[in-house]
Amino acid sequence: EIVARCLLADQPRSSASETIAALSKLGLQMELLSGDAKEAVQEIAAQVGIENFRGEATPDEKKSRILQLKSANRKVAMMGDGVNDAPALAAADVGISLATGTDLANQASDISLLEGDIKRTLAAFRLSRQVVSNIRQNLLLGLLYNLLALPIAAGLLYPWTGWLLSPMLAAAAMAASSLSVVANALRLRYQK
Repeated sequence: EIVARCLLADQPRSSASETIAALSKLGLQMELLSGDAKEAVQEIAAQVGIENFRGEATPDEKKSRILQLKSANRKVAMMGDGVNDAPALAAADVGISLATGTDLANQASDISLLEGDIKRTLAAFRLSRQVVSNIRQNLLLGLLYNLLALPIAAGLLYPWTGWLLSPMLAAAAMAASSLSVVANALRLRYQK
């Protein structure tokens, strides 16, 4: 007969629910893996709005789950701050640790969030998407310059129009191409 029962659980960080909701709006699927008791993990998951969760997970089980998701051709980001999270952080496509966590977790991760603020995860995902978009724009800019300038410089239009691009103008076009790519990349500094 059970006379008394005590359940100890961490409280979620103040910005956890808001951050998880925002990440979900970006199309990310959340899953909570924890070494804590199942009941405690269930309570935390309910508080922050995560439907998929697993308690009493060992470090090997966390890593195994990451590898399982990756084998299903999913891109996986893992966030953790403890020694027991390090194997899963290292196995994920992107490991995210809290700078206030253990040194091992920080070393195993790709990103360390300053001040232990998980809200910065949202900023990291938004910035990474902006960087990828910027890379695509820069490739397109460089390609357009080359598609336009090289055929003209080679004399492709000369038989019909008499146009030739002088070597000085071709060099200027290549410099303009490089400058436009750099200027476009520098726009990232002003993103919120």
